[in-house]
Amino acid sequence: MALVFMGSVCLAETSTTTDLKSLQDNYAKAIPKIESDSASAAQNLPACYLKDLQNLQQARQKAGDLEGLTAVKGEIERFKAEQKIPDDPDASIPEEVRKLQASYKSGLSKSDLDKSKKIVAAAKQYLDRLSSLQTALTKAGKVDQALEVNAEIKRMKDDSKYTSAQFAIAAAEADKQAQTGGGQQAGEPPQTGQAKDSSAKTATAVKPTAVSGGSPDAS
Repeated sequence: MALVFMGSVCLAETSTTTDLKSLQDNYAKAIPKIESDSASAAQNLPACYLKDLQNLQQARQKAGDLEGLTAVKGEIERFKAEQKIPDDPDASIPEEVRKLQASYKSGLSKSDLDKSKKIVAAAKQYLDRLSSLQTALTKAGKVDQALEVNAEIKRMKDDSKYTSAQFAIAAAEADKQAQTGGGQQAGEPPQTGQAKDSSAKTATAVKPTAVSGGSPDAS
């Protein structure tokens, strides 16, 4: 009878370990897929940009715009050689080309941001499932396994891909707010909760006090 009981305990422990390993394996597979899908989407952007340039080239040709035609042709040749858009747009090229460049860069940024959002979503789902497993193990009195899950939770919260994705999302939101006239300046690191609390306290400290009514009698 004792042997049967011991056997059932071993089976339960094996099942619990498999649960943790299964969660780890699923998350480990999810991240490379997100990165692969994002890379595939980004690979289409250069071809789309060149197609837009070729359409613009044809339009300039039909319009008899020699200067515009040669400028677009030059951008096509430059991009084919460098495969990137300069950080600072060339003011000498036509505005239509600069708009296409801005659209291309926006597409790249959106692709990176989408990837970051998917990584954060997958990580949060993983953390939620780990937390549920930890709770179940604790209730079952399986302290060692619960501690093992807890260690994975702590490791996951400091995971470089997770934290980098979180920062990328926060930075993009800060840039968006700066462009619309509110929040932090573009490129400024996002404020932490502690920094926000500190700012609020400072604002309270310098708040002017109301002046009491009445004035001293003139002598």
